[in-house]
Amino acid sequence: MELARNYFNPVPILPVTLQDGEILGVERLKQLAEQVYKGLNPLDKFIDATTFKLFKNNGKYVIILNLPFVRKEEINLIKTGEELLVRVGTMKRIMLLPRQVAAAESVKAELDGSILKLTFGDK
Repeated sequence: MELARNYFNPVPILPVTLQDGEILGVERLKQLAEQVYKGLNPLDKFIDATTFKLFKNNGKYVIILNLPFVRKEEINLIKTGEELLVRVGTMKRIMLLPRQVAAAESVKAELDGSILKLTFGDK
């Protein structure tokens, strides 16, 4: 557990014991939820982190994506027209880019820890 806490910090770890069968039905689901959340509200925000930010810096648009637990070789980016396809392993997200950002001819990507910085601008 300590290794998991260190690895995923600051994401909280909500442990649960191994169940003796599938969680079927509303009652079993409620029991599991009580064990996981232990009085916490599951709708509460458990971590305060910015996942996405768009701003302009020195005349170029910059998108910041927070991608914790991701290695550089797992990331694949494809920009086509007004869309940016971000693929991390088998997961993918298609982002519709604002017109000004989509018009940029080049994209520079840098990964610094868990922060992926995309800078859009002319070559």
